[in-house]
Amino acid sequence: MFRTLFEGPVGIILILIILAVFFGPKLPGAAKGIAQSIKVFKKELSSDEKKADAKDSADAKSSDDAKSDEK
Repeated sequence: MFRTLFEGPVGIILILIILAVFFGPKLPGAAKGIAQSIKVFKKELSSDEKKADAKDSADAKSSDDAKSDEK
């Protein structure tokens, strides 16, 4: 009897309703925490890319300087 109740899309909808009823007040705080985590993650990715670009340009400059010293 209960097995057919939780099969297919009906089961998913029931689970979502139960979660909304019991954990509804906590959902905005969880969403805010997830959003902040995503912002920090993107910020760290962009700073890592900037560091990598700066390192690549510094390496290229030092290799150019080494080539000019050889001549």
